Amino acid sequence: MNFGNAKVIPTVVRIESYDAELIRDLYARTGVKIDRPNRAFFQDSRNILLVCMLGEEPAGYLYAYILPAVEDERPRCHIYSLDVFEEYRRRGLGIRLIEAVKAIAVQHKCRKVFCVTNKSNVAAVGLLAKANAVTEHDDDVVFVFR
Repeated sequence: MNFGNAKVIPTVVRIESYDAELIRDLYARTGVKIDRPNRAFFQDSRNILLVCMLGEEPAGYLYAYILPAVEDERPRCHIYSLDVFEEYRRRGLGIRLIEAVKAIAVQHKCRKVFCVTNKSNVAAVGLLAKANAVTEHDDDVVFVFR
């Protein structure tokens, strides 16, 4: 990718240790203020935080969970959140994050990788389709308990 006159190669890095400043910065870039990031997230290797870097600059992140299943021994990988910062969108960085988490899911022998979003989130639906994700059922509905 070209940024100015320099060619910068995006890299995806897995953050495996607690870094409150980094986490606050990632969320602030998406408009969310976090006072105390969850240190315990990094104590379980099945919790995944990936950051897409352009040189020294974070351009987006994804976090996911490897979840055990009841019906068989193969876990599932749930992409819980994926954000590419606005100024870096439509450059393939979301696909890079998805491919990186899929590789981790293969290492964990996951049966599938899944992500829940809203049909109204056109950008997310487009990204997931471009990454070859499919809906299993046209009538899927997500309920949230309050």
